[in-house]
Amino acid sequence: MNNTYENKKRFNIVDAMIILGILLIAASIIFRTQIIMLLNSDTTKNEYTITFEAESVDNAFAGLIKNESEVTWIENGVSLGTLESVSKPSKALIYSTDENGAISFVESETSSKVTGKLSVKAISNNGCYIDGTHFIAAGMTVTLATKDVQFTAVITSVTAE
Repeated sequence: MNNTYENKKRFNIVDAMIILGILLIAASIIFRTQIIMLLNSDTTKNEYTITFEAESVDNAFAGLIKNESEVTWIENGVSLGTLESVSKPSKALIYSTDENGAISFVESETSSKVTGKLSVKAISNNGCYIDGTHFIAAGMTVTLATKDVQFTAVITSVTAE
């Protein structure tokens, strides 16, 4: 009796291509940063100005955000350079609701608003890539840190100089 299940399975070229494809996909996921750096190694870095706004910084720490402070982008662990200018802390606007559910904005007595600007060299490829791999653009909420304070900021603009 000739049964197809009794035939020996053979390893063929299609099986080898499938395994090779899976290995290439896994390697590209694991080594994606190195691959991006390799592809971007011949590109030139441009100077960009990044402006940000930190809306709710505790009053005790707002004064610690100073010009010439080194700034680190916490989520990606990359340096964004030094702060070129920082505004004087002003009272932050916070929203409150009344008994009718109407929303209004009032000045906070405990939080300050700080805006700042820094310059960074980055790769331009349909956006701004810090260190060639970390994309940053207007509208992003990021966690920034100086040696004295860590704060959350919204990137308000990224412009080429």
